[in-house]
Amino acid sequence: MADFCELTIGGRIVKRPVIKDSGTSSYVSFSVASNNVPVFDKETKSITEYKPTYLDVVFYDSQAERLAKENLDKGMGIVIIGDLQMRTYEDDEGSGKTRYILRGRKWFLPSSSASGKGVSVIDGDEII
Repeated sequence: MADFCELTIGGRIVKRPVIKDSGTSSYVSFSVASNNVPVFDKETKSITEYKPTYLDVVFYDSQAERLAKENLDKGMGIVIIGDLQMRTYEDDEGSGKTRYILRGRKWFLPSSSASGKGVSVIDGDEII
């Protein structure tokens, strides 16, 4: 049933992935800019600009280690398949906030981002 609720996004990396250790597992976290939303100007009746939507992404354990070896950098394209998680917290002023994080399970690197190797598809611990 988990495959039914997966989310696929594509975008550009806006924060370079870094591998970290939580004590119980290793993980990689980074941000992706995706889904440019048009801003409509009522006076000119036209779209004046596009604003990106940012989404934080995290991969754990062996996937995190493999992703860290990909030498990904800011501006590179990536497609990620995973599960959307909602986290609530309080900011410095005590207001309740909600944050969405994509817990990645698979990723694809377009050929231009994969050093001319074609498309790299990572599924679990296998490159397919």
